Amino acid sequence: MKTAVLSFFAALWLLAGPAWAAGDVYRVSGVPVDATADDASAAKNAALEAGQKAAFERLLKRLTPRGEWQRLPSAEETGAQSYVRSFQVENERTSSTRYLANLTVTFNQESVRRLLSQRGIAFSDTQARSAVLLILWEAEGSGSDLWGASPWRQAWNEMDLANRLTPVTLPLGDLEDLAGVTADQALSGNEAALGAFAERYGTDRVIVARAAPAGENGLQAEATLYQTGSVMPPRSWQRRVSGEGGYVALGKQAASAILDEMAEEWKAQSTVERGVPAALSASVRFSSLGEWANIRRQLERLTMVQRVNVVGLSKDGALVEIDYMGDPGKLSAALAQQNLSLLEMENYWVLAARQQQQLQPPQ
Repeated sequence: MKTAVLSFFAALWLLAGPAWAAGDVYRVSGVPVDATADDASAAKNAALEAGQKAAFERLLKRLTPRGEWQRLPSAEETGAQSYVRSFQVENERTSSTRYLANLTVTFNQESVRRLLSQRGIAFSDTQARSAVLLILWEAEGSGSDLWGASPWRQAWNEMDLANRLTPVTLPLGDLEDLAGVTADQALSGNEAALGAFAERYGTDRVIVARAAPAGENGLQAEATLYQTGSVMPPRSWQRRVSGEGGYVALGKQAASAILDEMAEEWKAQSTVERGVPAALSASVRFSSLGEWANIRRQLERLTMVQRVNVVGLSKDGALVEIDYMGDPGKLSAALAQQNLSLLEMENYWVLAARQQQQLQPPQ
């Protein structure tokens, strides 16, 4: 049963074309730092070092399934700063002895991959296709508000949604959006309205995220993923949270928990299993040598692909041998994120670029 559910979820994320936003899973943002020392310079250095360590630990958990977390090395053990490619500082505040800020840290992809591989830790750094988000706030006595300002909307706006393994795109909320989907249509999962809305953002997946106050200092949240134009039923996640800090803070807590659950299910499908080498031969179809060069680059950039050997090449096709880690299903899932389809036809594997329009942000 678990395998069937995960396969269903992977299909939801794989079948659509790419949504507009693209992120970098090796970038960790919104890391708060706060340090005190004898002087401002020492406080800043201590804060930046601690922030980079915290960001590194977040990254390792982002890339690995929960079952691997107990095997992850500590930031102290690995020397987290040696894996940092760059960092940016926001909301910087200083005094003579104290330093506060928020950090965005980008890590070196190859170095982190090497660290996890050498330790035999399974990981995934392939992003799933992005889904466009509809945000419903259901305040008591006010009905469902889809496009207005709300603490639930503010919570999503303050989160890093692009750099996750399962990224989400926030809509523009312009006149065309407002005319395209109503609160009732979002609540009922109206196929025609959601399909047209998703198409505008270059995808066929929509997440309807609902939240409402629940008791004293509580919030009930639910997110439902629809794949428009598909026979697949929607997939839902729920989370109830409570505590101090207001609805924005609670909303960020609930949204993060839901997105983490989505990511865990995606990691179950896309994780690179070390020590399981495999190989297959595939016929590659393309319309030009430029397209072929692009297909080969996309193949070689995948974490799980170890080697691509070209056995034969013509003006419209190639025969390749692919050495990779894992199984054909996971390889196919990873290739789909690169706009490539891998299909088995009469005991032969066929690889080709998926025909998709060039996506631009809505005007």
